[in-house]
Amino acid sequence: MSGGHLRTNTSCENCGQEVLLRFCPNCGQENVETRQSFHYLFTHFIEDLTHYENGFWKAIKYLLFSPVTLTKTYLEGKRKKFIAPVKLFIFINFVFFLLYGVIKVDSKEEESLNIRTSEQNKKLARLDLEIEKDDEFYFFQEKIDNLNKKYTPEEIVDKLREQFKHQLPKALFIYLPIFAFLTWLFHNKKKWWYFEHGIFTFHYFSSLLLLLLIARTLNYLFVKLGLHQIDDVFDVIVFIYIVVLFYKSIYQMYHESKWTTFWKATLLFVINFTLIILIITMLILFSFILIN
Repeated sequence: MSGGHLRTNTSCENCGQEVLLRFCPNCGQENVETRQSFHYLFTHFIEDLTHYENGFWKAIKYLLFSPVTLTKTYLEGKRKKFIAPVKLFIFINFVFFLLYGVIKVDSKEEESLNIRTSEQNKKLARLDLEIEKDDEFYFFQEKIDNLNKKYTPEEIVDKLREQFKHQLPKALFIYLPIFAFLTWLFHNKKKWWYFEHGIFTFHYFSSLLLLLLIARTLNYLFVKLGLHQIDDVFDVIVFIYIVVLFYKSIYQMYHESKWTTFWKATLLFVINFTLIILIITMLILFSFILIN
């Protein structure tokens, strides 16, 4: 409780409902004076921060090993035990894309980026020649000509990468309802509502982003310590774990036989993987168009 001074007026300032105790029975707003001391402001901030952090750290272990536990807990009506699924996803999504670009990878990745940059330069040159032969792609020809006048090929690739990084979080958020819709198609429509698939989707993707962020951080540490061989093996282990966690989550969520779960999860994995590759390809094209 924040400890703010209660108002003498028992009419809720937010909705007008009569407040008999401390909180409005209609909207839940605390019936305290609007103007409070700095002590109130500070303690209220600490309470909110502590409550949020506790809910987040409690959810971490389940995100790493059993995201379905969070989904089931929420669907059972215990919604104050952990952070709400949407808030959890937005927070992890923000942290992921903030730190993913900050955590610079090793010289091995830089070398790989240089190789890819060189390949991109060659592709841009080939694309330039091909487009000249086809009037239907005049827009792209004009775009490439304008970019070549302003930037070097290396700068174009860097800007393309930067645009891609900015657009990816939006694409991921847009893809969530598609993933939920696919799980809805593959399971009992009478037993499971789309809403429940949506909650599962938020928790699973939060788990996925958290695992990828931890993997990125450990990759950075391995490289700094010169453990390149462990780094390569670790990447394989992370991929296998993500696939296994996907199958495990589908099994725990929908309670079907292991064989039914296996073929449904396999089809879902293949379909989603294909769609993600398609979306990434479109996103790269869109990012190219947005380069100024």
